[in-house]
Amino acid sequence: MSRKSNPNRDELKTARSQFRCLKTMASKLADMAVEWDGLCGSLECDFNILAEEVEKQLDVLDAQIKDWAEGFGDGREMS
Repeated sequence: MSRKSNPNRDELKTARSQFRCLKTMASKLADMAVEWDGLCGSLECDFNILAEEVEKQLDVLDAQIKDWAEGFGDGREMS
C-alpha cells in the first residue's frame, strides 16, 4: 500500500512549529501574570487576558492542523 503525499505538508510543518511557540508563549504569559500577583492587579489581569487570547488561537490552530493532517484545508481535498 503506497502512502499518499499530503498536499498540506508545508502548512503542517509551519503550523506545528508555531503551535509549540504559542504554547510556550501562553505559559510564559501566565507565569508573568503570577509575578504581578499582589503587586499590580491591572498588570496581572492584562497578562492573564493575553494568555487567554493565545490559548484561543491555539484552539484555532489545533483544529486547522487536524484538518490539514487529514488532507483537508483551504477548500482542497486529498485525492
